[in-house]
Amino acid sequence: MSSKVQSEWPEVTRRKLNAVRRRSNRACGLSESNPRYDMRANYAGYSMTYGYQRVNLKFTDPFRDQPYSELGLSPRSNQCFLLFTTCGQSATATVFVALKALGFRNVQSKSIEPYYETRDVLYDFGIKLRVAKGACDVFLIDSSNFEEAQDRMPRSKYVVIDTTCWALSDRLISKISKRAIAKGSLVILVRSHLKLDSNGVEFGRLGSIVVLGKKTDRRFEPLVKNISLRSTNLGSRAEVASLYPHLRTRNFHSGNRKWIDSIRRGNRAVAEELRLQIPKDFAEIVEFDHGLFFWIRFHTLPFKLLTARELVLEAAIRKSGVPSRIVASFPWDFAAITCFEQKTVSGKMKANVMRLSMPSIRMGQSKTISSAIIDWLGEMQVLEAQYLEMRRSNLSGKSSRRS
Repeated sequence: MSSKVQSEWPEVTRRKLNAVRRRSNRACGLSESNPRYDMRANYAGYSMTYGYQRVNLKFTDPFRDQPYSELGLSPRSNQCFLLFTTCGQSATATVFVALKALGFRNVQSKSIEPYYETRDVLYDFGIKLRVAKGACDVFLIDSSNFEEAQDRMPRSKYVVIDTTCWALSDRLISKISKRAIAKGSLVILVRSHLKLDSNGVEFGRLGSIVVLGKKTDRRFEPLVKNISLRSTNLGSRAEVASLYPHLRTRNFHSGNRKWIDSIRRGNRAVAEELRLQIPKDFAEIVEFDHGLFFWIRFHTLPFKLLTARELVLEAAIRKSGVPSRIVASFPWDFAAITCFEQKTVSGKMKANVMRLSMPSIRMGQSKTISSAIIDWLGEMQVLEAQYLEMRRSNLSGKSSRRS
């Protein structure tokens, strides 16, 4: 990362980036093009075997080397496959290409569509996304919009779980995985290890695929063989040196959990303040179990008007004392703002949404930030009324000229 780009980040992020870079700038003696076969190596606490171009790269003890600290599955009765990928989206793409190669061209999910990049991957590879109505072949669970109280997992052959919005130590991952395996499913955990697994610092890129299932499940071997093959063809295997060396650092998970919890507290506090004050006929607040962000879902506000005023809100939040950026990402050390047109899985337009992700904020800051957002929403209400009135006038004028 150049100093020019780095200087754009808030000071706390810049310090984190420098600290991580110093800890992680160790030379790696392992080479992708090493001609020796069946090599065994240890790097950053991981044990692996690999051959030329790492076509057969695998972890010798995937139950131990997998990154989830609270998985809690017994190796005696279950089997595990682990693959690190160049990024989270390459993990997702690899899994769905492998499933398609096995003959599965339909994926079912809840009514709210998954993360937009996942939706795009499915569309690009010719895989149809449908609303889950009963037993199915492939069921997708997305942590970005998961609500445990409302979600029901149908009986399915494969359950793909995008865990990106949950902490690695979140027991919910283990709970859902065990439930799915008990129903006879193979579980495929895909993840982007950015941000949440590095105290909010985007250091390099890393994704992972973890496949879990009973030892008696005969579908396991064909699936992992296809994932290995597709990951090689797609070039999605991670460089060994890209493994986060601090994932196994002492007290890492407990420290990271505290940081994540502070982000959740900030988001929930701001969302609750807004819920109490926002006019219900204008917009609604939508929260999620992970607490990393929330939505402001507008009922009739035009999308062009919404995006045209993003910069105004960004400046207002920054003026309240919290760094702010317009970016389709979360969570860094700033308030992240992004807008999108929400659709249901069936493809019907539903609403225009602004997603807000708050950083770790101090007690009392939530009211200041909420006040800035409420003032902005008041201005948007006025602009919406003016826009709709102008549109009615234009339509009325056209109708008069025609008559």
